[in-house]
Amino acid sequence: MDFERADDDRIETPARAMATFAEFGDLLLAEYLTEYALHEPTELPEGYRFATGKHWPQFDMIELTYRRPHPYSERRTQSFFVRQWPNDPSSPSTLIGEHAQVETVQIGDVQGQFVTGTWTQSPIQDRARTLYWNLNEPQQRLRWQDGDVWLELGATSGVVTQQQLIDIAESVRITED
Repeated sequence: MDFERADDDRIETPARAMATFAEFGDLLLAEYLTEYALHEPTELPEGYRFATGKHWPQFDMIELTYRRPHPYSERRTQSFFVRQWPNDPSSPSTLIGEHAQVETVQIGDVQGQFVTGTWTQSPIQDRARTLYWNLNEPQQRLRWQDGDVWLELGATSGVVTQQQLIDIAESVRITED
């Protein structure tokens, strides 16, 4: 599944279109929330531990967030996430801006896509929320497929490098019981 490109670097999203999710703090619970086998990274960058998870039941999507203490601030953390969802017609698409730069990368034996940038909200609050694709935003995502499951890693540039995302992706495996 390639990233889907918008026709512009601006989109209007009705506030009511936002999906709801439930948070959890136990990896074992994540395994029971989905119909498919859960994928987890087996090798994490130094200091990272599972912190929290989210489940979007309408998409059967799980997000696992890993954090570590910030090296220079006791009040902050650094994090990255792993999202996964089944490949079916009701799956969420990841829309990117028209001018987003997508790079094809190798993840073990499969190809993936790497993109930097993110949608940012307009400063004006209105009923139809305007989002703009910001190429300068330091968000990065890496997406690939494992069988019938789509996987996506995301982090802020500088927290995890592109190569670290690829290394983490190569370590992602189906959770063993």
